[in-house]
Amino acid sequence: MRKYTIGCYPEISLKNARIRNTELRASVQAGNDPQTAKKRARSPTSTNVGECFEEYLRDHLKVNLKSWPEYERAMRGDVLPFVGKMELEELDKPAIRAVIRHITERGRMVLANRVLQYVSKMLKWAVGIGYINTNPAADIPKPAKERSRERVLALDEVRSILAACDSLADSQAGFVRFLLFSGQRLNEIARLTWDEVMDDHITIPRDRNKTGETIVTPLLPHLKEILDRCPRWSGPFIFSTTLGEKPLSGVSQIKSLLQNESETTNWTFHDFRRSIATALADDGVDQFTIKCALNHKDSSVTGVYNRSHHVKMKSAALAKWRGLIKQNETPLLLPIRAVK
Repeated sequence: MRKYTIGCYPEISLKNARIRNTELRASVQAGNDPQTAKKRARSPTSTNVGECFEEYLRDHLKVNLKSWPEYERAMRGDVLPFVGKMELEELDKPAIRAVIRHITERGRMVLANRVLQYVSKMLKWAVGIGYINTNPAADIPKPAKERSRERVLALDEVRSILAACDSLADSQAGFVRFLLFSGQRLNEIARLTWDEVMDDHITIPRDRNKTGETIVTPLLPHLKEILDRCPRWSGPFIFSTTLGEKPLSGVSQIKSLLQNESETTNWTFHDFRRSIATALADDGVDQFTIKCALNHKDSSVTGVYNRSHHVKMKSAALAKWRGLIKQNETPLLLPIRAVK
């Protein structure tokens, strides 16, 4: 049984207490909650979760996040139906855990992690504007641990990581950006030298890539711009912390810094390639083109087209990948695979 304090004697007389008691009982029988009404009276800015989200969507997400439709879809589908009408200040850990449990019971473990992250960010914003004093989702553990080999970064996570690159040194930031936009393997880019950079492509020798063949990757304008912004060391390596004398080191520390700055977790640089492949496939790019863009060693890729055609397919796929990140509305046409 819930208790409700009417007042203290002698500030309130017994007669008035009885009258107030009768009013409260009638209110409860009518389906009202006196505690909620009391809180509303104390807080003229009281709002419910759904109203808070609409304001957050309008004033923050649509202004600052290009991928806000992903956020909105998850919130409307998996959060608001359960707690949308709940007063924001009454939203507590058990209520949030119940929302997440509805998702995990469907086997959608990764989605559950995302939704918890989305709710926490909204509540952090609500704290910042004074709607609530604390964020009840801040220290709720993620419901599932995503194994790195299964990790696929959402587009908004990719954008957050790219934005976090501003906190890195120029060479380190260039490395991450080039790695993410080019879709190449970590060691291939970490050991990239200026001698391997041509006017319109880069070459990765066969002795340091997994295919056993020389890899030619198109140097699209946005990739060339990244290289142009990198320091020109006296040594041969482009990405370096030793004036180019040795290839880049400290990759784990770079990843940790980016995770902290971007508020993304449980990913490695190797997950970039899987994320690119997934995003392109979701956008309708065929598997052959994706394998070609990522230099997969595959019998269906080698020997079917000449190198020139491979480079054209890579160019189109990598341009489309950049367009997805930048939310480019101009459609990019991919080469159609010839029928043998």
